[in-house]
Amino acid sequence: MPYINGRIVNTLNDDFYKYLPYCTKDVYGQPYLEFYGPDKGRLTPMCPYTEFWQDKVAELVERIGKELGANAVYIDQLAASIPKLCFDKSHGHPLGGGSWWVDGYRKMLEKVRKVAHSDGRDIIITSEMAAEHYIDLVDAFLICVKRDGKSIPMSPAVYSGYSIYFGSPAPLEYSDRAWIMVQGRDFLWGCQNGWMGFEILLPEHSKKAAFLRKIGQYRIAAKKFITYGELVDTIAHHQVVTEYWSDRNGNPYSVTLPVIQGSVWKGPNGSLSILLVNYLEREESIDLEIDLESYGLKTRTNAYQVSQIHPDNTQVKSVINEAVFRYTEVMGPWEICVLEINMY
Repeated sequence: MPYINGRIVNTLNDDFYKYLPYCTKDVYGQPYLEFYGPDKGRLTPMCPYTEFWQDKVAELVERIGKELGANAVYIDQLAASIPKLCFDKSHGHPLGGGSWWVDGYRKMLEKVRKVAHSDGRDIIITSEMAAEHYIDLVDAFLICVKRDGKSIPMSPAVYSGYSIYFGSPAPLEYSDRAWIMVQGRDFLWGCQNGWMGFEILLPEHSKKAAFLRKIGQYRIAAKKFITYGELVDTIAHHQVVTEYWSDRNGNPYSVTLPVIQGSVWKGPNGSLSILLVNYLEREESIDLEIDLESYGLKTRTNAYQVSQIHPDNTQVKSVINEAVFRYTEVMGPWEICVLEINMY
């Protein structure tokens, strides 16, 4: 998935004169300047309302597909950035603010998607952070900020099945359990784990790497729920565990999560999946009591088949004859459990 930037260009580039008429301008008619470090040039945001910039980004995506054969392109900053107030009247939009910023990017993404799915290509389009106003035009969003212990899964609860979220950054300086808590919660909430360096393969991070590998395997095994399904509920053990994460400035703070955390997902065919992660490095159990009919899983006979999904197979555990699923799951250290419930 090659990287391009859908928002800024370097004013120090030899061909910047071609871009100057189409970059955003302040009230004095001067390009806005942004600095990303002393060795990274003087950058300016382009105006997404101009056809020049829309076509340039679409052209880059097409070239990446043609010349590199890539099946995905990451368009940085597009979904993450706030609008610039552009006062260049030659661009044809209302001066200053307005819906034209989003309108322009939507036109750009429509052009991007056209070339991404032409001539036999099937290119996935991704961008930085999540933006509701582009969710129908972007296939996946990189969530690249440190996780907060008090977050709730609002976006996947509303938009799971419409888009994919990926990236689960956490400093490797975290304790093994603190790091695993970040990864486990992202997995339960449907975010595709990853976006980290190869430092994770160092011997001192072997437990983190093993857990990340396990999560990747379970995500593939349960993709009909996590990728194509809908997040419908969360599950929490009555006991909690506390660890330390850090804020964006590196300051540590305590985070308290259930010792076993879980979620309920509904598949495209109406079946349910229960995902559980044990954050303890010892065996722990959780008592489940789930009203299946409350999630739309209803049969005339009240017969349901319960299976356990493993990375390499799915095993039928039992058939139950009531609409309330009562079950005690005993989980090993840092174990993942995925159950599937279908009408029988």
